[in-house]
Amino acid sequence: DLQMEELEKAFWSCDHAATTGLLDIGTAIACASLTETLKVRKFAGDFDAMLAWWRLHKDAKHLALEKAERNAVARLAPIHRH
Repeated sequence: DLQMEELEKAFWSCDHAATTGLLDIGTAIACASLTETLKVRKFAGDFDAMLAWWRLHKDAKHLALEKAERNAVARLAPIHRH
């Protein structure tokens, strides 16, 4: 029962992880289910509409996720300068 914003955020996390090869089989199955739910709820089951949306937003969403990951790592392991 995710809200649309949460569903999209989870979808982009799955999509990015799949692109970078960071999915185990259990997560891949969960992401496939989540993707199907997004397709039905946001695009009324229209795969082509979802694909067009994905193509339009993929680069920006992946870049934002990578930036957030870098920032999280930087906070966990700050660089010490002498």
